[in-house]
Amino acid sequence: MVTRELASGELHDEKSSAKKWRPKGILVAHLHEHRGAVNRIQVSQEIGFFATCSNDGTVKLWETSYMEGKSVANRSRLTLGKQGGQIKSVAFCEPAQSILWASDLGSIYVNRLERHDSSIKSSTVLTREQDLSTEGAVVDMDFIDTGSQWVIAYATVHGYIVGWDLRSPGEAWRLKNHVKHGLITTFCADTRQAWMGVGTASGSIVCWDLRFQLPIATVRHPAGVRVRKVVPHPVQHSWIVSSVQGNNEVSMWNIETGARQMALWASPAPALSIKQASRHSIHAMCFNSFLLTAGSDMRIRYWDLFNTEKSYIVCGAANDPTHQTLVSYRSMIIDGTEVVQEMYSKARSSPSADDMPRRGPDLPPVGHHDIISDIKVCEASQRLIITGSRDGVVKLWK
Repeated sequence: MVTRELASGELHDEKSSAKKWRPKGILVAHLHEHRGAVNRIQVSQEIGFFATCSNDGTVKLWETSYMEGKSVANRSRLTLGKQGGQIKSVAFCEPAQSILWASDLGSIYVNRLERHDSSIKSSTVLTREQDLSTEGAVVDMDFIDTGSQWVIAYATVHGYIVGWDLRSPGEAWRLKNHVKHGLITTFCADTRQAWMGVGTASGSIVCWDLRFQLPIATVRHPAGVRVRKVVPHPVQHSWIVSSVQGNNEVSMWNIETGARQMALWASPAPALSIKQASRHSIHAMCFNSFLLTAGSDMRIRYWDLFNTEKSYIVCGAANDPTHQTLVSYRSMIIDGTEVVQEMYSKARSSPSADDMPRRGPDLPPVGHHDIISDIKVCEASQRLIITGSRDGVVKLWK
């Protein structure tokens, strides 16, 4: 089974502290400076910041160390990007102490960050303008440090995948995804293995070899539904992990064989069903020795890949019912794919529960009120989860 392979492999030894970490869903900070949907969150452990970008046209920098302890200051340290348009993507260039972001108006900015005593200053050092009519707006972007090059890799709506080298004029490469695969919706890069993956609105995942600048593999979801997110697998270097529209489905694909090795299914619909689908989807994933997912049902899930039945919901949505349904997880094999399915059963109610005196008023729900658009993990004095949602709210959890 896949989980046994993972448990006996490199992932088992990579970060023992990460294996033992099981977040409790305790809210540490509630941040609501953004006035539009939060689109992306990026964390820089080296610089000590995390960044959020939003449809309100801004990028905000938050200092991780300020988010916990006695000196909690739930305010951003710096706001960037008031040039107009919605900011769809953000990334850090840590070697250059810089932050990058792209707007839906076709602009890409590179700003250098400098500390002056207790303040943070920023200055724009590079800009780039996309031709929206031919290339389309940037869908997603990432920073790749190859050693000899500092490359901003980004994908556009019309199928272009571009590498912009910050240390030399012009482009490192420009690739074109075939139109038959559909519009690009998501993008990721695996710098260790020198490949990139793009997901499309038609359910295709196309992987490109950066050394030869050629497409090397294509897998297509059986239902042909929109790919919402792709991330590289942290250990299985020939695997790519994707979430698609419907059924809170996450699939792990072997790009060498085209086989779906594993699927996570948090839906009441029959596992791997094509015709029956729930409306909820996973919009965000964060992969370590565990997998965190979040999306349209506004729940944060922790998937334990060593012991799948120990997976659980870290925090439910703000509008989840007070009397929670019991949730459990079971693993099965369906057509050669290991499937971990979330199961639901009614909680046993205590007949005397309503008669028990209450110690005080009910606390307000701490979960999100809108779709969770991104999720990340940061390291401060302890490991924290960062989530951002479509209503502009950013939350930190432990």
